[in-house]
Amino acid sequence: MDKFIDGKFANFNSIVKTLEIKKQKMILLGLLAETERQLPVLVKDAELDNYEVHSYAVEGHKELTENEQDIIRVMQLSSKYVPSLFDSKDVFMYFRSYEGKKIFTHKWVSDFPISEALFSHERCIITETCSIYARPFQLKDRVIVSPVYKDMLSNNYVISMASPVQDFFTKEIVGDFVVDFHIPSNWGYGLSYRTEKSNSYKNIIFEHSGFTFGRSISREHILSNRTKIVYRLSESLAVVEFFWLWLIFFVCGFFIYWKWDESRYRKTRLKEVLISANEDELTGLYNRRIFKEGNFIESVEGRSASIIAIDGNKIKRINDLHGHAVGDSAIKHIANAMRAVFEDEHYLVRSGGDEFLVIMPTCELEEAKQFAEKLKDVVTETALEPFNTHVSVSVGVAYKSELGSLQQAIIKADKALYRDKDLFPKFHIR
Repeated sequence: MDKFIDGKFANFNSIVKTLEIKKQKMILLGLLAETERQLPVLVKDAELDNYEVHSYAVEGHKELTENEQDIIRVMQLSSKYVPSLFDSKDVFMYFRSYEGKKIFTHKWVSDFPISEALFSHERCIITETCSIYARPFQLKDRVIVSPVYKDMLSNNYVISMASPVQDFFTKEIVGDFVVDFHIPSNWGYGLSYRTEKSNSYKNIIFEHSGFTFGRSISREHILSNRTKIVYRLSESLAVVEFFWLWLIFFVCGFFIYWKWDESRYRKTRLKEVLISANEDELTGLYNRRIFKEGNFIESVEGRSASIIAIDGNKIKRINDLHGHAVGDSAIKHIANAMRAVFEDEHYLVRSGGDEFLVIMPTCELEEAKQFAEKLKDVVTETALEPFNTHVSVSVGVAYKSELGSLQQAIIKADKALYRDKDLFPKFHIR
């Protein structure tokens, strides 16, 4: 029975792995395309001209825009360094330009059905992957996921994921990278798909039609902050496919059932991970990628802000004395204290190791200094158990004027931090 279940879930795990890998690469391509307008580097690579990108344009939209030229360079770059991104058998990846009504692909597709319909609101309602019509909260993790639908090109059932690309200067969505994942026809007997929606959330559910009675076992994976893919396997399918083995189970009775049930509950569910490109895995705070996000840039550019640089004191010493698990606990302790002290509009960032930054838009310097001192107090209030080890932090505060540079303000905060660190007593950690 276990081998049967593992075999069924192996297909699901493989599909989830493929979707997750393609999603992350798709997001990275979008980020690269957005920064290429500001910091063009790909134009210097003459070898990229050896890699073809095919364009399919709606009648009257043949001319390339500046954004579309950047997209082509990014796709050529991916063809050069990560060709597997486009060469997958069950995955079709392309860029959809709303700005110029074009589709760009790495593979040539004869008789590509390019038309206004591909960009229409009606088609976007079916696929639910047009980022130009998505709400801001749907794009928080830079990906939106479709329900299962029939693809116009292949006539197969697919799940699509899309990641938006914004014009760096106007912040308007000009297109999106799209991954169409073709659902394998050999996944399982009588496999059916349906989408359950609750408010703005949706679950894409795969199960075997006609085998929904009896107890079911589920595996789940979060594809985006609004979408979860679920595979449900009913015991009844096992009965049908392994009837002779079921007779043995019936004879063995209670003992076999008990062993199977025990092993079932020992299995761990697939951990639900919200892979936000901007979230630090250990603490749940932002990581340094937040500095490239449009919302962050809009909150800081052209506005005053205070910056607090934070560094844990003697964290390496804690690691040496008690091990890295306790060191990680110390870092999480600092992160939790930051959440308790700072406000929702402040950006809390783990910049690396035991180093943190707080970006406080429109906050005056004196108020920021008060926040910094309060953080020191909150961090040292409680000890790490069971070692009775106290954690403390050093801080540095700097101010950025409306016309000032955020990077320069961070450097000033770092300098102030190390002046504060020099005042820290060289005590022995218990």
